Amino acid sequence: MFGLQPKIRSDIADWSPNLHNTFSYFTIKKLPEYKDDAMRVLDILFNKTEHNSYFVKNVFGSKQKITQAKNPTLYLVVLTWLRQLQQCFYEYNEVNMAKDWNRHGRYCGTTTKVAQNAPTLSNINMSPVRSDKKNIVSDLSYFKPNEDRKDVVASLEQWAAMLLKPDIPMILKEENMDEDTRERFSRAKKPSEFSITKMDYKNTESEEADDEPTFNTSPDKHKNKTNKELLQNISTGLTNILTVASKKKGNNKKLKVGEVSELENVTETVSSFVAFVNKTRSTKFNNLQDMNDYYQEKAQLTTENNKRRRLDMEDSDDSSDSSISDDTSSSESTGNKKAKAKKRKPN
Repeated sequence: MFGLQPKIRSDIADWSPNLHNTFSYFTIKKLPEYKDDAMRVLDILFNKTEHNSYFVKNVFGSKQKITQAKNPTLYLVVLTWLRQLQQCFYEYNEVNMAKDWNRHGRYCGTTTKVAQNAPTLSNINMSPVRSDKKNIVSDLSYFKPNEDRKDVVASLEQWAAMLLKPDIPMILKEENMDEDTRERFSRAKKPSEFSITKMDYKNTESEEADDEPTFNTSPDKHKNKTNKELLQNISTGLTNILTVASKKKGNNKKLKVGEVSELENVTETVSSFVAFVNKTRSTKFNNLQDMNDYYQEKAQLTTENNKRRRLDMEDSDDSSDSSISDDTSSSESTGNKKAKAKKRKPN
């Protein structure tokens, strides 16, 4: 669709300055003012982004291959798309529903025995974050992500449309697109702001790390958070604890001495917290799940509203600039007319 030698869009800097600098440096001219930012982003794409073991065998599996390629545009599109996926999904905890990337959930493990004896697709299972149900993949539609999200660009085609201009202009005609492509190109017209972060998703701590966990219970780090944000933190943390406890209870192994009372203490703490919230706030909840869903939804709405207000402010600024320009032009025009009239006035 975009050709083998696509050109980048001219408005990338409006929504992602560091992507603009990176693509400009590697695909147009290696201008020195873009170099530092471009090389920093390239380092993050390779050294702080998780890749599978086959990645190094790809034609763009090393930084050297990118820097030496005549036009690595398409490679950079794929690498930056992967990065923004990780910046979204890797930031959600294991019990957050936002981890599910389509209606079937996300990939989940299967036993070796099942994988060996299953047909090609049936050895792949998917499961929602908050469910033990496993959906056996039966056709390719299971791999289609939920694209109607504000926090991530799930479609590679849409991500490419946000960055590139089609090589053949007629491709942009709607009658030449299928419904999915038409919607992706429509969403790509107004990209949300995005920036490559420094977060390291590749070099994560081993499960057997020697470092001891730190138990810092000081409230200082939360002093700028609202009550709703604090309640969301607490409900999420308790949900994590409850999930671990329920898995322990669901094991076939017999519980050890003290584990029964430990699990009972967990459920007692959770139910006491929900009861406390119900007594102190107007919204009532039946259980921790209800409360966690409520505050996560509130947090997502707050994020979306903040983005919308920011965009409205930018549109307002643009309108103001346009109005000022019009007023200036009008004033200049009036001044010119007066000047001309003055010249025509007889002595």
